[in-house]
Amino acid sequence: MTRLKLAWPQWKTALFMITSLIGLGISSYLLVKYLSGASVACGLGSGCDVVRLSEYAWVWGVIPRPLLGMVFYIGMIVLAMLRISWDKHDRFYLDEIILLGTVVGVVESGWLFYIQAEVIGAFCVWCLGSGIATVVMFLLALVPFPSLTKRP
Repeated sequence: MTRLKLAWPQWKTALFMITSLIGLGISSYLLVKYLSGASVACGLGSGCDVVRLSEYAWVWGVIPRPLLGMVFYIGMIVLAMLRISWDKHDRFYLDEIILLGTVVGVVESGWLFYIQAEVIGAFCVWCLGSGIATVVMFLLALVPFPSLTKRP
């Protein structure tokens, strides 16, 4: 049985990488602020520090959530780079791994959005920016671009 191979145009891979780098930048900035205890630069009326100081900002009380974000974005960047360098046959499986990774990221971002809205009652614009980057990456991974080649 053959399955239609989904091709990523170069612009799509470039946009995925750029979005991943933006997410990595946001997570890196937040990690520095979390570890230093410094205030997060946020607009008036924004709850960045309320979110940063909440019990949900650290996993099991020891792992800062932005560190998990950095691991996620670095993983996505590595997968996208592998996608560029691997041959066409191996890319099919890589596309599925990227899609699965972005699904995990969207679920985590959705859960954190819920926590900010319903439990903490404050929003961190940096966290929302990271969530938006993850959703964009998911949409890029989800939207198929059928090619004329079929996978054996």
